[in-house]
Amino acid sequence: MQTHILRAPVTDQNLTLYYGVTAIDKAGNGNQPAVSGATTNMAKGVPTISLSAPTFVADGDLTEWAGITPIVLSVNTANPTAYIAPNGLIGGDADLLVKAYLAVDETYLYVAFDVDDDLVSVDTLVTDYQQDSPDLFLGTYDWRGKKHTAYRRGATPDYHFRFSKNRAFQDNGGIVLKRPGEDYAWVQKILTPGYTVEVRMSWAELAAANGDSVFVPQEGMRIPIDFSINDRDADANRDGIMCYSPLNNDLSWGAMWRWTHTWIGSQWTVGVEQEAGIPLEYALKQNYPNPFNPSTEIKYSLARAGFTTVKVYDLLGREVATLVNQDQQPGNYTVRFNTTSVSTGLSSGAYFYRIESGDFRDIKKMMLLK
Repeated sequence: MQTHILRAPVTDQNLTLYYGVTAIDKAGNGNQPAVSGATTNMAKGVPTISLSAPTFVADGDLTEWAGITPIVLSVNTANPTAYIAPNGLIGGDADLLVKAYLAVDETYLYVAFDVDDDLVSVDTLVTDYQQDSPDLFLGTYDWRGKKHTAYRRGATPDYHFRFSKNRAFQDNGGIVLKRPGEDYAWVQKILTPGYTVEVRMSWAELAAANGDSVFVPQEGMRIPIDFSINDRDADANRDGIMCYSPLNNDLSWGAMWRWTHTWIGSQWTVGVEQEAGIPLEYALKQNYPNPFNPSTEIKYSLARAGFTTVKVYDLLGREVATLVNQDQQPGNYTVRFNTTSVSTGLSSGAYFYRIESGDFRDIKKMMLLK
C-alpha cells in the first residue's frame, strides 16, 4: 500500500492520474508494469508563491503582506497543516503557530513569517537552529519528474535558508546572506508572544554566492518547498520542530525528496495556453519557428478530455524535457519549448517531440540551430 498526497495550486481540483507498478523480490524476479486505468481524485488546494510582490520594508510590520495568502503551519488536531518532528514536542497552536508568506518578481525573492510562540527564547551564542528561527527549503526551478537526494546547483539549485535574530543564513553552503538592515528584520512582538521575520534576497545575489544560474520566475512553475520551524522554550535548546512536509521528520536538510511542493501563481504548468474552440479530431502541428534558437512553439489539438503528455527527445531516444504532464480538456493548445530551461544544455541538431493523449500518439521532428 502507498499513500499518494495530491496537491493543486490554490483551490481543490480534480486530478486524473495513471499508475504503473512493478515489483522485484529478493531472488530478482520481476514483473512487467501493471498499469491502472484513469484514476480521478480531488487534489487539495494549497497556497502558492505570489507574483504580486509586497512594497517591501524590513521593519517587522507585516501590513504590506495583507494581500498575499500565507502558508499556515498548524498542528491543531482538528485541521492540521503541519507535522511535528519525532525528536521534539509542539504543544498545539498555543505553543507554536506560523504564517509563512512568499512572493517573487524578476529581481527578488520575498519571504515573511508571522510566528505566534508562547515563549520566545534566543541565545545568539549557540547555533542558530537551536533557538527560535524558521527554516525554509526551496528549489528555484520548475520541478518535473523524479526527486533527488543531495542538493543540486547550477540551473536547478536547492537552498536551505534559516532566519535567526542576527542573520539570514544559507545552511547548505554556510553563507551569511543578510544581516539586520534594509533587506532583513527579525523582530520580537510586543503585544503578543512571538516574532516576525521579513527578508528580501535578489536572484542575482543568490546565484553569485553559489555559482548558480540566475532564476527567472514564471507562473505555473512547480516549486519544491518545505519548512522546519525551530522552537526553543525557556533556556533549553531547541525542543520542538514544526514541519510542512509529512516526510520531513527533521531530515529535509539532507534530501530534497523529503520536501513537498507548491506553484508560482495559480497555473499547473508553465507556458501552456488553451485556445478557443473545440476541435473534432486530435492533431499535432509542426513547431514554429523551425529551425529554432533558443525557443519554439508547439501547437496541438485534443478531441476528448484525457491525461496528456508532450515530451522532447534527442536522436538517441533520451528524454530531454517534459512540456505537458496533466489532465486536459478538449481544445487547442500551445506550449513553448525553451532550451534555456534544460539543465544539461542542448547542442545543435535534430530533436523529436511526442504527444500522448488517450489512444492518440504522434511524433514530429524539429531542428535546433545555435
